[in-house]
Amino acid sequence: MKSLLVRIAGTTACWTALIFSFAGIASAQTGTFQLAGGGDAKPDVAKPADPAAPEQKPAKKTEAGLGQRGDRDVTVADQLSFREEQVHGEMSELEQRMFRLSEALKKLEPENSSRLMVGLKYAREELILHRMKEAQEALAKLNLKDAAGEQKELLARLERLQQLLLSGDLDFEMRIERLRAIRATLRKLDAVIKEESREEKLSKQTAAKEKELAALAKRRAALQELVKQQTEHVAANTPLAKQDKLGDDERASVAKLATGQEATRQGTKALSADASAGGASPSLTEAGEQMQSAVDALAKTAPVDALPPMEKALESLKKELEEVAKKEAEAKDALNKDKFAAMKKEQEANRGATDQVAEMTRGLGNNGATALEDLTKAGEAMASAEGAFGSSQAGQGNGEQGKALAALKDAEEQLAEEAERLARQLRREVKKRVTEGLTAMLEMQVAVRERTVALGPGVKEGSRQALSALSAVAKREEKISDAAQDLINIVEETEFGIALPAALAAIRDATETVQVALADGDASADVVRSEKQIEEDLKEMLEVVSEMSDANSKKGKRMAGNSPDEQRREQNRIISELKMIRLLETRVHQSTIDVDGKRGEASPAGAIRKQIEHLEGRQEDIRDATEQLASERGDDIPQPE
Repeated sequence: MKSLLVRIAGTTACWTALIFSFAGIASAQTGTFQLAGGGDAKPDVAKPADPAAPEQKPAKKTEAGLGQRGDRDVTVADQLSFREEQVHGEMSELEQRMFRLSEALKKLEPENSSRLMVGLKYAREELILHRMKEAQEALAKLNLKDAAGEQKELLARLERLQQLLLSGDLDFEMRIERLRAIRATLRKLDAVIKEESREEKLSKQTAAKEKELAALAKRRAALQELVKQQTEHVAANTPLAKQDKLGDDERASVAKLATGQEATRQGTKALSADASAGGASPSLTEAGEQMQSAVDALAKTAPVDALPPMEKALESLKKELEEVAKKEAEAKDALNKDKFAAMKKEQEANRGATDQVAEMTRGLGNNGATALEDLTKAGEAMASAEGAFGSSQAGQGNGEQGKALAALKDAEEQLAEEAERLARQLRREVKKRVTEGLTAMLEMQVAVRERTVALGPGVKEGSRQALSALSAVAKREEKISDAAQDLINIVEETEFGIALPAALAAIRDATETVQVALADGDASADVVRSEKQIEEDLKEMLEVVSEMSDANSKKGKRMAGNSPDEQRREQNRIISELKMIRLLETRVHQSTIDVDGKRGEASPAGAIRKQIEHLEGRQEDIRDATEQLASERGDDIPQPE
């Protein structure tokens, strides 16, 4: 740490200048507000002219020309805007120094180099420079309200940046940042997988159309041959059917025709049985039956009786041919070039999204090395799919998309495992921080309650001094709310507990309610009772958190290979979660009774309705936590014999 502070002395100076500049601007803005509000300091105003004084011509104001100094008055807006612009330049210089120093320390002091890069990444993600520019523009227009709000948010971000740069617990901060980055990558990857799955299903349907088209073409060719044969049979039998008496030659022709008709019937039967070519149809069935009648008649040497069924069989074959031709045309329309072009375009877009995920994964370093290989494979398979679609080959493209989808899922699994590994490493530290945070919140809450009780009589008498002191107590209560939110963020990011975020949210909401009451000058017994309830809840939460296991994942399952100690820790974790849910449900139940009792009083209906809606939200949180616990850990709970 000392080495880092020595090396960034210039950066620290830049940082100090930045803070002082903000303080100066804020002070200037305060003075400007006072002027606008009619304080002691008064702006220069034009004095009425003395009638006895000689008439004076107003000074002529000129704009500055090249190499000249203009005599235009410098307004307050100009001054504030200029000073904000200076701060913008100092922040820009700070970012540049952080980057250059990080590069210089990369090999010698990788930890300090990472610290600077984390800070630089935070500054750029929070758009600090951009927001400073917006504040400058607001100041230039003397829009002090917007500028003050923007600067307040900027100061909070600058303080957070300072914490990142000077934090003594960099390892925890860096692992949290890395966990955030992995989860952001997973969210982006999940969207890519969903899109690739959709495109793979579409190309699969198109590939099925390709097979269908090939089968229809084969069926059409077979039908054309059958129609040709049946046409020849009808043509050969027509003159025979007109003769009253058949000679030996005609009888031989009838016998030959019967053999040919039987062959055509067998071909029709085979086509009807071929499922790959479309299978049986009413037309083919009808044609086969009519051909059988014709064969029977020819076997009796009765060509005149065979002619009508032969003609009907021909009509049925032609009808089937028309239907097949229509289906073939529809299949061709479904496989037009525009559709393949659209599939190619969609695949190109998703490959671009995959490249973005790969770039995000590359930034994870060793944490994403294995996943990066799978993403590279996925990108290559997608490129091959694009080529196949460009050649109107849906089947080949579908196969490549299947490979891409498998590689993407492998990458997702690798990143999820890495995120879980990091979260598991963080949980012990998180438990420590949550315990310390709850302890500090409890101490602050006790102090707030004691101070509220002490100020109660004075507030009741309307003492201005007591009311002013109570306003300060409200700010201390607000710090408790902020601390609860900070713990919620850490717990959710590390997935330390299932019900704990909901319990912390309940504490946060309760402290916010107390804070509002204190700020409104309310130090009544109801407020003190609420403060005591918060204390009791914090004590119970501390007891439950102390029992929670910090070694195992919330997704861990009891398996036969686990040791008895591991199974016992996992069971204790589930018990702790159930205790937390019971605590939440108990508080909601008690609050429900309290609100129900107020319904008969002269309380405003709107206030009661708001309280009921709040309870509804709390109950929904408890239900969600219970369902999540049942879904993720239900298999771990021993079932009765």
